[in-house]
Amino acid sequence: EAYVGRVKETIKANPGRSFYSLMHEDVMSACGCSTCMESYREYDDCHSAAYIKFANKMADMIKDWMENDPEGQKYYDPNFRFIVGAYNLYENRFTQNL
Repeated sequence: EAYVGRVKETIKANPGRSFYSLMHEDVMSACGCSTCMESYREYDDCHSAAYIKFANKMADMIKDWMENDPEGQKYYDPNFRFIVGAYNLYENRFTQNL
């Protein structure tokens, strides 16, 4: 919810933009909290699982805000999209040795 609040402020400061990037640091470490580790194990030892779940949840929250909240409706854009990037540890581990 805290991050979504920041995204809303960015949208309000830049009306008319349809694409926003959601990026993370280009590092070789990942969150080790219990929730992220649960996703890691659930999705075949894949660190990007929690990241993608976060991005999808955030996109759903922004869409809901744009469609149902009077404030958000002012910024509604049917073409609104997040561009999600992944680096290093979040790459597909099966292609790293190709």
